Amino acid sequence: MVLGVLLFLLPLWIGYNLIETLLHLNSKQWQDFITPGGSYYHPAWKVYRIVTPVAEAALLLGALFAFDLFRRKSRRFPVAMMILLSADFLVELVDVVFLGRMATIDLSNFQEVSGLVGRAMLCMTCLPYLATSERVGATFTD
Repeated sequence: MVLGVLLFLLPLWIGYNLIETLLHLNSKQWQDFITPGGSYYHPAWKVYRIVTPVAEAALLLGALFAFDLFRRKSRRFPVAMMILLSADFLVELVDVVFLGRMATIDLSNFQEVSGLVGRAMLCMTCLPYLATSERVGATFTD
């Protein structure tokens, strides 16, 4: 039950992040980051501006694929879900490290890294459950 709720909410969460990213791509703030001579200009921001929506779109497709495997009760679901959760954590980790190196977030501020901490906790609880649970193994048999 909890796994189904998580699987339903995960695409919504990722989709929300993707929409937020896409809505702010042409904002005044981004122009300051990517325009040479702008107050926060750095050449790496152009790459970040492209890679972030692509990574989030890939995660959204992965979440929809995992949801489809869950719906069909495919035995490939636990592996797909473990890959999705790991990829989501890695994307958030790279994002936080990049923003920390660009000095746009304070890594000592919990609020700024709470997304990373939440994803780490999700991985630490769900990955062992998906890998070792007899219930999961018995549920997904096709």
